[in-house]
Amino acid sequence: MGKNAFTRSVLLIGVAATSLLLVSSAYAATPTFSAYATGNSDYVQVNVSGDDNSNVILFYLNTSSTLTENILGVTNSSGSFSEAISSSAIGVSAASPVYVTVNGQRSATITWPYSSTSSNTTLSLTQTSVTLTAGRSSVITANNTNGSSLFVSSNSTPSVANVSLSGNQVTITANTYGTTTVTVCLVNTPSACGSVTVSVPSAVSISFSQNNVIVPVSQSVPVTVSGGTGSYTISNNSDPSVIQSTISGSTVYLYSNQSSGSAIITVCSTDMSSCGIITATASSGSSSSSLSFSQQNPTLSLGQTMNVTVSGGSGTYYIASNSNTSIVEASLSSSTLTLYGNTAGSAVLNVCVSSGSCSTMTVTVVSSANQTTLNQTSLTLSPGQTTSVLISGGTSYYISSNSNQSAAYATIVNNNILNVSGVNAGVSNISVCQTSSQCATLSVTVSGSNGTSAAPQLSLVINVGQTLYLTFSGGSTPYSLSSNSGAIFKPELSGSTVSLYGVSVGNSSVNVCSANEACTTVSVYVISPNTVSASSSSAGSSTSSNYTFSSYLHPGVSGAAVTALQKRLTADGLYRGPITGYYGSLTTSAVEKYQAKYGIQQLGVVGPATRASLNSGK
Repeated sequence: MGKNAFTRSVLLIGVAATSLLLVSSAYAATPTFSAYATGNSDYVQVNVSGDDNSNVILFYLNTSSTLTENILGVTNSSGSFSEAISSSAIGVSAASPVYVTVNGQRSATITWPYSSTSSNTTLSLTQTSVTLTAGRSSVITANNTNGSSLFVSSNSTPSVANVSLSGNQVTITANTYGTTTVTVCLVNTPSACGSVTVSVPSAVSISFSQNNVIVPVSQSVPVTVSGGTGSYTISNNSDPSVIQSTISGSTVYLYSNQSSGSAIITVCSTDMSSCGIITATASSGSSSSSLSFSQQNPTLSLGQTMNVTVSGGSGTYYIASNSNTSIVEASLSSSTLTLYGNTAGSAVLNVCVSSGSCSTMTVTVVSSANQTTLNQTSLTLSPGQTTSVLISGGTSYYISSNSNQSAAYATIVNNNILNVSGVNAGVSNISVCQTSSQCATLSVTVSGSNGTSAAPQLSLVINVGQTLYLTFSGGSTPYSLSSNSGAIFKPELSGSTVSLYGVSVGNSSVNVCSANEACTTVSVYVISPNTVSASSSSAGSSTSSNYTFSSYLHPGVSGAAVTALQKRLTADGLYRGPITGYYGSLTTSAVEKYQAKYGIQQLGVVGPATRASLNSGK
């Protein structure tokens, strides 16, 4: 008789005997059955516990997917059976459902393990501890060397958290307060396991200044923690390779050198009574819309508060860093950045938006001594209107920046008068500084359209021999003009336009009224063109025909060199804007045209090649 035939006959005898035992034994026990790969070729260790001295019969699907029975052996006098079985010898398929019967009683169905010839099978989890609030879930990835299936070996306190498996993903869901340890193993190598400790706090009272944070690459983003009791600690970081997290007091700092990826940061009170979660996403920091400020590099006096508007990007603005908080205190509310001057000095602020864009500004705080002051700090103009602001507190003034030249432009005349003209509706912040860098800021709002009636009590400055024109509207026509200008200036009215011609140095005023007696007064200062300081950013500065350019000029700078450059480019017919002394977009465009004209690389900045060309007299 062949081996298979012998096996079958024994099997039938065993089944018959089992049937007889079922009748005669009312106390047959339900057997237990486990099996795991040994790592030695395809051998699987089988452990059975049931009635003593009874046949152990295995029911399984063979490699042809046919239900098959096989007697594995007989339990000992203690009812135990333990033996390593070759999967290939009996023809059982890996991962097929199997069960055993002992003395006619059937065990629970289990999965036949995958066999493995590797003795180096390992399992690791991406997290070894998680802190979850009740109802929240966390997914942990299991990494193993042979891609085998997983099973939950143990969950020390199932009431605290549930565990489910899907492929190599382990999902843990928090139920109630407490701690549990979950152990996950490979089905074919139960010695290859990984464990994770799950903590569920009793309350959730910790909150953050922002919960969903975009972390631009190489940027540090601070998040303020509040609530809970005692001090704080970072209890878990789901992926520190993407987001690095540290905590100092009540501030969590998030940093990333990656351009993509995310991590969940769990912050708890040190007594673990309360926790909160931050979701942080790494970003390349690129954005179709960059950030800008209503005032790029403001200057404050000691004790002064200034509001700067942030615009551009999309999402929530936040202060990523402040190089010196002892000098400048800064806070953000919506799009308004509030600055307060603490001590003299300067600090660099880095402001970002959650979409990933960032921009920096330098804030300077100066002492009150010799502080630049303006007799007005805000103006409202209509397009085409001009007014003057007196500067005091120092010497050698220049226009440091103009945030929006398309709304208003300004020039300094006589070294202490700032002439400001409305261009188009909008807001511009104009910073006037001394050579010692002490500055003051004028906020200019231009509203309406060309031809809007002039604002009351305007003032302007003109040179001797210069003519300026003012256009008036509103009220009822015809308009009338009255003035006690004497020999200082000559006013003439034609329709709704007043021309003012400077005759001699001095100041006076002109009054324009409509037929219904609505009036506007304009103060006029007439100065000598020879009194204009050559170092100021003024329309009346000395000509640039003999000017020697010696410094690198680029967008954002200002001073006498920029004034000379603008005059030079105006003479060449390349620059058609106002002479402001500020290197803005109009100057950049004119420089590019100059570079194209003389075969220089069109970078829009005045570098060595452009300086050499300008100084050669071209």
